[in-house]
Amino acid sequence: MRATEAAPPPAIGSGDTAGDGERRLHLDSPALVGGVMEMPLRGNLEIGGWALARAGVAAIEIAIDGVPMANADYGVRRLDIQASFPDWENALGSGFLALVPHRALPLGEHRVTVTLRDKAGKTARLDFGIKVEELSDSTGPWNLRRHMPRAEIDLALRLLQHRQWQPSFQIAMAIERGAEAQACATIDSLRTQVYANWRLVLVAEPKALADSGLRRALDSIAGRVEIVHKLTRQELFADAAKHAAFLAMLSPGDALGCDAFLEMALTTAAHRDADFLYSDERRLNPASGKVEAFFKPQWSPDLMSSTNYVGRLWCARADLAARIAASRDDLLQYGDYDLALRCAEQAKAIHHIPAVLCERGDPDAVDPKRDRVALERALKRRGIAGEVRPGLVAGTYRVKRALPRNKLVSIIIPTCAAQGMIKTCIESLRRLTRYKKYEIICIENISTASGGIG
Repeated sequence: MRATEAAPPPAIGSGDTAGDGERRLHLDSPALVGGVMEMPLRGNLEIGGWALARAGVAAIEIAIDGVPMANADYGVRRLDIQASFPDWENALGSGFLALVPHRALPLGEHRVTVTLRDKAGKTARLDFGIKVEELSDSTGPWNLRRHMPRAEIDLALRLLQHRQWQPSFQIAMAIERGAEAQACATIDSLRTQVYANWRLVLVAEPKALADSGLRRALDSIAGRVEIVHKLTRQELFADAAKHAAFLAMLSPGDALGCDAFLEMALTTAAHRDADFLYSDERRLNPASGKVEAFFKPQWSPDLMSSTNYVGRLWCARADLAARIAASRDDLLQYGDYDLALRCAEQAKAIHHIPAVLCERGDPDAVDPKRDRVALERALKRRGIAGEVRPGLVAGTYRVKRALPRNKLVSIIIPTCAAQGMIKTCIESLRRLTRYKKYEIICIENISTASGGIG
C-alpha cells in the first residue's frame, strides 16, 4: 500500500493507513496483499475503513483508474477509533463505507484510489489493485433454475404431502396480436414446472389464437389451459372454495425457473397466513442496460408507491382476489401494477420469497401512462392528497404529497448509547428544518456512563 498524493505526507502507522498529523485514512476492507486485493473480484466492490481530519472530513472519494466513481458514506460509528483517538473531533463517527457495483467495473486489472478530502482542501490517499472477473457460473442464485435433481424434487413433494398442502396456481396471461412468439416461450417454461398443480388462463384476441405456433404451444398443455375474453374473478376461481388456490400473473416473454411454483407452494405451506407473495427476478437494469438479477427487499409500501418492484413472480390467494373485485370485473382493466397495488392494500400478510423464480420478458411492455393511472387510483382509494410525478428513470414515479398546514410533527429520538451524537442531531434539526411546527421528544434511556445527551 502506498500514498499517491503529489507531495506525500509523512507516513503514519503501517499497513493500509496514510496521512499525517492533520488527517488519517485507513482501510479495513477489502483484504489486501502487497497492495493488491487478495482475491479476484467476482461481485460488488465493498470498501470500508475510517478517516479523521483536524479540519473535518469533507468527503471520502472513490476512483477507478483515476475516474471518479462514488463518494463513500461517512459517519459510521466507530467506538474503537474514539477510544484510540479521543482528542480528534468526530472520532466516534469516523467510519465510512462504499459500494461499487460489479456492473460498473470493466473486466481486467484496475487501480482503485481512496481519497480523504478535508474541509481545508487537503488530502490523503491510498490506492490498491483489483482484478475484475466475470460473475460466477450460471448456477448461482442470480440465475433461473433450469434443472433440479430428482431427489430434491421428491423431498419437496413429500414435505407438501406431509403438510397436506397441495395449492393450485391459476396463471393469467393476456396476449395481443404480435406477441404470439413471446407467449410460446412463456408456455415452454410452464411445461418445465416440477410442481404440476397449475393451469393457464389465457386472455387472447381471436387473431392471436389463429397463429399456428401458438396453437401448437397450447396443444402441448392441453387440459391445463382455458381461453377467456376477459379476466374475472368468477372465471379464475369458480372452484376455489374446494382447495387452496392462488392467482399468478405473467406477460408474454416471461420465463419461469423450473422450481417457480414448487417454491411458491413450499412457502405458502410454511406461511399459511400469507395471502400475497412475491419473489426475486431477472430483469433489465436501466442503469447498465443488461438483464440482471433483481434481489428485492422485504415488503415496502413506500417503494411500491414509487415503482412496481414486486414485478414477477407474485401470487395472491383466491379469497384476496375475491375481495378486490366483483365477480364480473375485469381484473386487468387498469394493468397488473394496479392489480398488485389493490392486492397489497387488502392483504393480511405479505411475504417475500428470496429466490429468483422468473426472468422478465419484453422490457417495453411497461405502459407509463397506465402505471401512473394505477398510482393515482391508489392515492384516491387511500385518501392521500398529492400528485404522481415521473421518477428519475423509466418505470419509476414520485408521489408528491400535499403538505398539511399547521400540523404538529413529533420527532422522537431514542438516546440509548448515542453518546454525544444527540447534540449534533438536535442542532442540525434546528438549523436545517424549514417546517417549524415540530417538537423534539428525547427518550432518556441512557446510562450515566454512556455520555448523556451532551
